[in-house]
Amino acid sequence: MIIKALIVWLLIALAETIQGIIRIKFVSRKIGEPLAKKLGIISGCCLIFLISWFAIPWIKPATIIDSLLIGLLWLFLMLSFDILLGRYVFHYSWKRIGYDFNIYRGGFLAIGMGFLFLAPTLVFVMRIN
Repeated sequence: MIIKALIVWLLIALAETIQGIIRIKFVSRKIGEPLAKKLGIISGCCLIFLISWFAIPWIKPATIIDSLLIGLLWLFLMLSFDILLGRYVFHYSWKRIGYDFNIYRGGFLAIGMGFLFLAPTLVFVMRIN
């Protein structure tokens, strides 16, 4: 189960990275960064849900606890990925990284991370009913 969850996280990370590049390179230039960030959080959550919808039956969590643990794993990996990428690839300051997580300042990354954590459980519950 853990190996499958790691593979799916890689797919989510790839999809979110491509979505972020498209948002920065194209969408924000057309409609502005604030609106592009709002659309980005919606499209990002949709991507996460869609990937989770098809992947959770393959991962096969047995219980809600298993699905929460998958979400926790994905959250830890994505937080690490985003922070390390921002800090060491894009050379963002710690303040700039914090800004991306601050909802009150237009950073919606915390919402996306929360959704990433809950998505496996949401899908698990929806699919057993």
